[in-house]
Amino acid sequence: MTTKSNSATTWRNWITESQAKRAELAKAESELDDLAQAVDRATLGACSVAKEANHHVGVDINMQVPSREERDQVRAALSLRLSPAGRKRMLIDSGQALALSSHLQAMEEAERALDECQANHDRLTETIHSLAEPLATLEGERPEANAVALMAFNDQLESMDQDAEKIADLIASYSEGTSEEESQDDIAIAQAKLDELAALDALGMSSAEDKKAAQAALTKAKAAAQKSLEEANQRAAALRGLERKALEVSEQIAALTDTRDHVARIVHSDELAEYERQLIEYIQDDKVGEIMAGIRKAASALESVTEGSRYDVGRLVIQMPHLYTPPNRGEISGTKITI
Repeated sequence: MTTKSNSATTWRNWITESQAKRAELAKAESELDDLAQAVDRATLGACSVAKEANHHVGVDINMQVPSREERDQVRAALSLRLSPAGRKRMLIDSGQALALSSHLQAMEEAERALDECQANHDRLTETIHSLAEPLATLEGERPEANAVALMAFNDQLESMDQDAEKIADLIASYSEGTSEEESQDDIAIAQAKLDELAALDALGMSSAEDKKAAQAALTKAKAAAQKSLEEANQRAAALRGLERKALEVSEQIAALTDTRDHVARIVHSDELAEYERQLIEYIQDDKVGEIMAGIRKAASALESVTEGSRYDVGRLVIQMPHLYTPPNRGEISGTKITI
């Protein structure tokens, strides 16, 4: 039992850790997609302001999507025109200089935004690599998944189900017993008898023995009621403990069932992959082709020595089933193979 429990614990720990790592990696990859889109938008923005600015400087660039180098050439041309020598040589007045300066500022802001997006993208790419490596290592350390492991899980679940049934039976038994109402009824009966004797005594119609017996009956009934109350309290405490234990076992069964099912999916996926591999290997084996070639050769030989006969063997056509595990499953699922 200890070995089985340890096996289940090992699997639960591995599943929990691998799921957490995969979730973290998936989140980072999703964020990377968002950042990639942000880089694309920032690139388009930088290209747009560069093309607009280039109308003033006329640099030879790709006017569809200018490269970073081409955009830098446009910025350099703008800076040159805005230099004192450039303004003097090209007779640029203050209004023109203001317009050129505005374009240069827009380009610099667009390039800074692009650089920031690209830097965030690069940092997250490195983070993804740092997340992927330990996940790959962890998946390589996966506990053994096979029919024996599944049997161990099923045995443990069966044992836990039996424990749950025992607890349920105990809960049912502790829910029964002498009720407090019955004890109070006994006290009321004894008290009524004593009251009746007191009335008769007032009328001079009762004996001391009768009163003594009635008092003893009342005392006995009260003691029985007190004992019944104590037993009821003990049963209630035991019942609460059993109900908590039942919940605990139920949660353990649910957790172990999830773990067992996860292992079962791995086991059966591996089985499916192996059988699909064997199927593809068998069909692609040269032996099938050799057998068909032998059939055709024998039929042809028989036809050649049998006057008026025709032995048309034809071709062997195999339609592949839908496959789930081969890397090229999309190419071969449902296809027809003629041999």
